[in-house]
Amino acid sequence: MDESRKENIQEEARRAKMIAVEKYNAGDLVGAKEFAVKAKNLDPKLFGVCRLNAVLNVHMAFEKKINGAVDWYGILSADPTEDLGKIYKHYTKTVMAIIRDRDDSIRYVEEAYKLMAAACRNLLREKLKQIYERKEAQPSSRVRFRKVEPPSRAAGHVTQLMGMNRPENKRKEPLSTDMPHLRQLRRISEKAGIRRDLALTRAAKTKTYQDSKNCDKAKRVKIADKEDPYVVDMSVPDPDFYHFDKDRMKNSFGDNQMWSVYDDYGMPRFYALVHKVVSREPFKLCISWINSKKNDELGPMKWIDSYYYKTSGNFSIGRRGNYTALNSFSHRVEWQKGAKGLVHIYPKKGNVWALYENWSPAWDISTSLEVMNKFEMVEVQQDFDDKVGVMVAPLVKLPGFHTVFRRHSTWRTYPRNELFRFSHQVASHLLTGEEDKNIPKGCLELDPAAMLPELLKVFTEEEMREVEDAVNKPKGVYKAV
Repeated sequence: MDESRKENIQEEARRAKMIAVEKYNAGDLVGAKEFAVKAKNLDPKLFGVCRLNAVLNVHMAFEKKINGAVDWYGILSADPTEDLGKIYKHYTKTVMAIIRDRDDSIRYVEEAYKLMAAACRNLLREKLKQIYERKEAQPSSRVRFRKVEPPSRAAGHVTQLMGMNRPENKRKEPLSTDMPHLRQLRRISEKAGIRRDLALTRAAKTKTYQDSKNCDKAKRVKIADKEDPYVVDMSVPDPDFYHFDKDRMKNSFGDNQMWSVYDDYGMPRFYALVHKVVSREPFKLCISWINSKKNDELGPMKWIDSYYYKTSGNFSIGRRGNYTALNSFSHRVEWQKGAKGLVHIYPKKGNVWALYENWSPAWDISTSLEVMNKFEMVEVQQDFDDKVGVMVAPLVKLPGFHTVFRRHSTWRTYPRNELFRFSHQVASHLLTGEEDKNIPKGCLELDPAAMLPELLKVFTEEEMREVEDAVNKPKGVYKAV
């Protein structure tokens, strides 16, 4: 093709794209798509044309309802028969088209990200529900649960399907024993070399992980298992002093105990009731998953309907089944059995909880993980009371340590309808002060397996003063002590 002909085609492509953008901004998605496709066919390398087509596809799919419902598969250009791995490939393809072709003249990109995030969250829940229903119908052997880690920021605003867009380690949940297409990640303890299995619905063959030894520098490394693309090894930071793993060994389990289990976002938000220890060698438990289909007892917020995990309130006991995945368990949980066989789990004095730092009653299915996955640690000072709520003391990092925290002098009280703010419990250990000369008596060491890496960084005294200033900002009803 001669240069003159090539320039004419490129100019025609630019005109087509310009018309497409004008129609898009005017709300004519169909007309915009016609000219966007024409521009891409004429010149696939034209700046912004890939982003324009990708964003248009998302918005057009959202507008095209099926029986009045949003077509989440259509938003990701996926098919209902595809598994999570293939669905994630559609997601990453769209995200990369938007990221790499950075044309700021194309509007509503942020809205497209949010729609994709909502689609991922919906489809993840739908697929897991299908798996769970298969499990309920045909109880079977075992699941391997593995810790996971999100990719770098390059993956886009949110990857709800992957449970990623937060900066670090994750674990997966126990919905079923026959989980097809599950990525697996092995946790390697730095000191003991212990491998811990956790479930993981992840799709890419290579993920970006943060090396725990370089946690403070926030460096990221890629780790992949060449023999099995569904398995990834990852180093997890060890505690400064106490070894939490010894509290979740085979001998730690007993009859009629409640345990927290890691979910698909990597935090211990699931509960399992251990009815009986069938055997310790090989390890086998008879358990029931504890679940809930509504959250009316906490408040009118559509928390479960928006696919968040409920960790406080009333729960029902599911069917019994055998379970052999030792390393999917985090720690024991205090519970009470109420009327009609319901299980009550509420914050109790001495518990440590991770709170959603950015939580608000406006959270819904479109809330991104970037907003969602900011946490602060608190210690419960009084048992939850139906009338008063729950009183907590914020925990702030002790300078110079990864996992040691101290209580802040200002307490807060959260009413019942703000228990949605409580993300998950975190195992803790009271320090005597004899562990190190720089540790005051009464500090708490927290389990790093249930915290994001940003909470595990070592801070200087100056940095901690800034953190304390943030803690002092109003987030509830306060009481100075």
